[in-house]
Amino acid sequence: MIPEETSLLVIDYQEKLMPAIEGARETLVAASFLIKSFQALGLPIAYSEQNPERLGATVPEIGSLLDGCPRLSKMSFSCLGCSVFDSLPIGPSVVVCGVESHVCVLQTTYDLLDNGFRVIVAEDACSSRRRRDHEAAVTTMRQWGALVLPSESIIYGLLKEAGTERFRAVLELVKEKDRLLA
Repeated sequence: MIPEETSLLVIDYQEKLMPAIEGARETLVAASFLIKSFQALGLPIAYSEQNPERLGATVPEIGSLLDGCPRLSKMSFSCLGCSVFDSLPIGPSVVVCGVESHVCVLQTTYDLLDNGFRVIVAEDACSSRRRRDHEAAVTTMRQWGALVLPSESIIYGLLKEAGTERFRAVLELVKEKDRLLA
């Protein structure tokens, strides 16, 4: 992974969706870790909200981290269905995380791959209402050519080495994530 070519796309962690999501707490902890790590590395982040009038805003624990990041308000399941997608600071490598894995994450991943992006799916920061739907989506995205990894693997792949200030900043975020999941 080349940090200067990598961005994060955060998909639909919304108020009315999250209570029904399998493993929501763990998913949100992994998503927060990704967002904070991308911020520590100075890499671009954008996020989406599916039909926010009906599904609500991004949950506060994620939304508060995204203040100032570009937001897509969408009706299409794929983020690429938004007319403003092309103006986002995205790519050519895109890390995706979000809900639901088998709907918006899946369709966004397909469209990104179809448009020539390299896609890395943060598996632990994605979920669906049913575990089997999430698992089927992950298998499919991998078969399509997306790289599917845990959030820590993605961040360490962007860091490349230990002993730097950026590494130390991310290490603190890893410890925070571990404390929250303990």
